[in-house]
This record gives sequence, C-alpha cells and structure tokens, in this order.
Amino acid sequence: MKPSGSSWKFALIFLSGIIVAAQLLFIVHWRWHFWQSEHWSAKLPPQWVAIESGSEDGDRIVQEKICPREQSHSDEKQQPAQQRHRQNGQCYVVSDGPSAFGTGFSRSLTMESHKDILLAESDLDFPLHYKFTRKNARQWSVLTNKVTVDYQKVIIAQPFITQTFAPSLTPWKVLDGKVRRILCLGLRGSSVNNFFSTLSTKYEVTVVEPDPAIHYIAKKWFGFEETEHHRILVENPVFYLTARARLIEHPKMVSASQFHFIVVDVCHGLDSKFRGKCPFDEFEEEKTVKDLSINLAENGTIVVNNFSLDSKSDIPTQHQLANREHRMLQLYQKYFTHCFFVNITSNLILTCSRKGPITRLHYHLAYRKLSKDLQTFTAEEEPKFFLDLEAT
Repeated sequence: MKPSGSSWKFALIFLSGIIVAAQLLFIVHWRWHFWQSEHWSAKLPPQWVAIESGSEDGDRIVQEKICPREQSHSDEKQQPAQQRHRQNGQCYVVSDGPSAFGTGFSRSLTMESHKDILLAESDLDFPLHYKFTRKNARQWSVLTNKVTVDYQKVIIAQPFITQTFAPSLTPWKVLDGKVRRILCLGLRGSSVNNFFSTLSTKYEVTVVEPDPAIHYIAKKWFGFEETEHHRILVENPVFYLTARARLIEHPKMVSASQFHFIVVDVCHGLDSKFRGKCPFDEFEEEKTVKDLSINLAENGTIVVNNFSLDSKSDIPTQHQLANREHRMLQLYQKYFTHCFFVNITSNLILTCSRKGPITRLHYHLAYRKLSKDLQTFTAEEEPKFFLDLEAT
C-alpha cells in the first residue's frame, strides 16, 4: 500500500519544522553562550568602573572606557608595581575601527590621554556582508591566532630564531608531544599568550599581570579564555619571580618547573614621571635578573621589551638611553651569556638565550625561515639586529 500524497506532505512539513526548530535552538544557545561566556562573564574589579560609550573617535567607535574609582585608603597599601601600572588614574579605552596594520577591522586598547599610543591591537573576525556598526562589532571575536603589532611579532619570533623552539618549521606544524612552558610578565592585549595558546604544539602559558583591569579587558574584549594550560595570575611580577625562584632553589612540598620562554613586557604609566618606560626598574636590578635566570630552563630564551616616550632626537637623551641599554645588556649577559637587541619602530627588544651565541648571519637565516605572518621586515630589508648599543 502506497502512502497518500497528503501523508508525504505532512511528513515533509513535520521534518522541516524539526530542522527549523533545531536551527533556532542552536542560534539561541550560541547567542546565550556568547553573551554569558565570551563577553559579559568578565567581572570588573570593584576599584574600577566600566563606562559604556558608543562615541566616535575619528573613524573608530569607542566600545567601553574602564576608569579607576576614587583612590581609597586601601589603594595606598598596594604593591609598588601595581601602583605604577595604575596609569595615574587615567582611563583605558577599548575601540573598534579600521585596522592600523592591515585590511579589515581591529580592536585596540589605548589610554584616554594618549590615544596615539597603542597598548594593544587585534584584528576582528568580521563577516564580509556585515555592516561595521558598534552593535555588530561588539559581537565579532578577535583573531587570537594572528598577531598584528610589529613588536609583538618580534617577541614571538625570538625563541624560534634562538632554537629554543624548532626554528625551521612554522610554529603551528611542530608536533613532537613536548610541553613548552611560557611565562609572560605583562598581559597587554593578550596577543602574545593568545597566539601560543592557539598553536597545535602543546604550550603551557602563564601570564602574570599586576593590573586587574587589564585581566578584565583581556577576557571581555581580546579573546582570552582560561584553561588548564592557559592562565592569568593578577600579581606583582617581581614578587612572583622571586617566590618561584626560591621554590626552584629549595623545593619543599611543591616543586616549581622552569620556563622555556620568558617575556618581560611590563611598563610604567604613560602619565608617570617615567613616561611609559618599559620595563619596570626592577628588571634592571641584578637580584631580579638573577631570579629570571633561575626561572629559565637550560636551553631557554628570555625577551625584554624596552620602550620610552623620551625623544631620541635630543643628543644628550639619546646618549643617556643608549648607555642605559648598554648597561642592561651587560647585566643580562652576566646571567644568560648570549644576548642581543632587535630594533622595531620605537621598541628595542633585548633577547638572551642559553642555547648558544647568535651571529648576524645566523639571525638573518633563521628569520627568513619563519612564517610570513611573523616577519616584520620586507624581503629586501635586513632585520635590525645589534650586539650592543653603547653610546660614548
């Protein structure tokens, strides 16, 4: 007996209804998961306040301002590194707009008083057929597997050049099963730690950030997702290094593992008397450098971001900065032996490795083997590699 035409129509309508209902449930679930987990589950510390903006700043849309509340008595008891990182009461600004480093749109983090200085920027994963509006952009996630800021590309490239990590292969093709432990002192926009956490190689990434507001911003706006192998500790980086170094030297109930790659990217406030200087003063002191060396594994690499708003067009200032950088190089060479500088825009990246000495030729050859996404110099341009920067 053949089914009637009406039975087939009913079955088709019923099946179509199930498919539509399933799609609606999926969309509702995805939207709920997005708002609860990705964007709005981030909690702002009580000493900070978030201001929904929506204002336009040139061709960018301000999504949110994060400002400190009035200083309380408890704030006076903060650790020195946290006080310096407070940016003297200035607001963080999260905005979306055309990418400064490529095509499409990006999300940036700046200070309200220094909008021309990027603290972080990440490209947005935007649908081509969508219009760029504040509402739409809020729902676009950042591309955590892509780094747009040049100095951060240089930072990521260093352990591959020094051969702490496999240098001749693109990072995401290394599948040897070994765990690589990375320590990032300073979070910025979460770009460096996010990049390593997305690779197929097993990386264990720990970030130590002194400012709880930056933790909130990274989680809500810059795609940070905490996992067993990717975590942020809101702590004074120097105290963390010291405590961990003592555990490595004198293990008791709990032993601490050393790191294969350490990134130091912690800076003074832009409005402080140090004018945004990187790194913190403690990272130019011997006791801190010694603790860094204790935390670094045998064939490890350490990278320190040096930055200052002080103009280098002034000759005395230029000599003063160069001599400071020279002294810093000598101090780090005492504990890591093999060190060099790479200059990129306004940043001077100090790299030290226990793997072996790096010559200019070796650096250039290793650099050209990197993924194109991590190369910041053109094919005709040589990387700005220096063994010293002494000024007399």
